[in-house]
Amino acid sequence: MKLLYLLLGFGIFGCTNYKSQTAKPALLKSSFIQTRITLETAIASLLNSKTVKLADTAFTLSSTLMIEQSHQIGNSERVVEDRSSRSIDSFILLIQTNTCILKHQQSQKELILSSIECVAAKSD
Repeated sequence: MKLLYLLLGFGIFGCTNYKSQTAKPALLKSSFIQTRITLETAIASLLNSKTVKLADTAFTLSSTLMIEQSHQIGNSERVVEDRSSRSIDSFILLIQTNTCILKHQQSQKELILSSIECVAAKSD
């Protein structure tokens, strides 16, 4: 019985210890085409969007990224909304115990990016 409590306590402690690590802002270790495609897919998933196009330098100079949604086109082929009514989504690349995490700031949703390598961003 003591062994069961010990194992249960160890399992809970192990999970708690991993989650207690603070995630830090990160930058991509390298910017390969496959890395960009993985990021585009992850961001599209978080935005419930079909496609997202990123610059080759996304997350290489800054741990944050802002994405402005594209124009809505109406039946008459005219833009339905103006620039001021479109939302801007922000994302941050994080590293936590050698794992890259993409976080959507507005929804607080996170995706683990297991195929991407990142490094902690140097703080100013």
